[in-house]
Amino acid sequence: MIITSLSNKQIIYACSLKEKKYRDRENKYLIEGEHLIAMANPDTIECLFTTDLTFQANYPVIYVNQEVLQKLSLTKNPQNKIAILRKTESTLQYDKKRYLLLDNVSDPGNVGSIIRSALAFQIDYVILSKNSVDIYNDKVIRGSQGAFFKTKMVYADLSEVIFLLKKQQIPVYASTLNENSKKLMEVLPPSSFALIVGNEGQGISNEIIALADQCIKIEHSHAIDSLNVSVATAIMLYHFVN
Repeated sequence: MIITSLSNKQIIYACSLKEKKYRDRENKYLIEGEHLIAMANPDTIECLFTTDLTFQANYPVIYVNQEVLQKLSLTKNPQNKIAILRKTESTLQYDKKRYLLLDNVSDPGNVGSIIRSALAFQIDYVILSKNSVDIYNDKVIRGSQGAFFKTKMVYADLSEVIFLLKKQQIPVYASTLNENSKKLMEVLPPSSFALIVGNEGQGISNEIIALADQCIKIEHSHAIDSLNVSVATAIMLYHFVN
């Protein structure tokens, strides 16, 4: 059977997951494309929609025509496989070595890139403030190039997290351009650390900066005010782990 109706209940349900409120309510989300689907844990795949009538898998496969696939697609140029996945949760532990804290980082593309860097530099946890972007946003997942599925991520109150990290004697660094910030290259790379990065426009909140052990900054040309948060994060993580 091939679904050809745009008003089919399964199609309407899948399309609803493009919105955060429905992702939150159903604890499910969409991903698109063979690359991402291949990287996902197959046990979390609820079903897959495709125009490829020869495709089979160990989970339900729903065949659709091109018009329906277009409606399901998260992009202008749909790929021929779109899946519904069940959300999974990580439990934050405080006995690890490397933590990356995101304070109100709101751009999904930036967060996707940050997740990719976090995996590249073996960060144990990415911890997002509760007002940061939804990690199940399609642009986050695509921007991570699949690192999303291999990275432990949690939402938490950053003030509480920092307090508990300090109890474990893990030094906390805040990336911010202020007069008290130490140059990154003058920081001796620690074996264990927590790095905080902030919102694209406002940076890290003053409340969170005040909790950090050290403020740090990347030296760059005066031709620009600041680096993109995902670029700055990658540079700092490279310094810290090498």
